[in-house]
Amino acid sequence: MHEIPETMAAVATLVDKAQARGEQPSEDDVIGAGLRNWMQELLDEAIEGGYLTAAWTPTGFQVTDINGAVIYAGAELVEQAQIASFKADAHRTLMHVQTTMRQLIDTGKIPL
Repeated sequence: MHEIPETMAAVATLVDKAQARGEQPSEDDVIGAGLRNWMQELLDEAIEGGYLTAAWTPTGFQVTDINGAVIYAGAELVEQAQIASFKADAHRTLMHVQTTMRQLIDTGKIPL
C-alpha cells in the first residue's frame, strides 16, 4: 500500500479495495500506512531520492539510511496518536506530520 489517504472516505475506499484482493486491513492499518507513506514522501522530496526510510516504532518513528543504520529516532510522531488525530481531522494531521518532518529536517535533527 503506497497511497496517502487524505480523508476517511479515502481510507474506506482503500480498505474496500484491499478486501476485494483478499486482504483484511483495518482502518487503522490503512491510516498508519498512509501516514508512514506521507513521511516517506517528505523525506524523498527533501533529498531528491530514496536514500532514507521512515518507519513507525513502538514509541514513535525512526529514519534509517540506505545501509539500514538508524539516523534518527524520535517520539514527536507516535503512530496511534496520529491515527486517532487523523480520524478526528485528517487534513490537520497531514499538515502536522508535514510540519514536524520539515522542522526535524530543517534543524538537522534528521541529517540529510
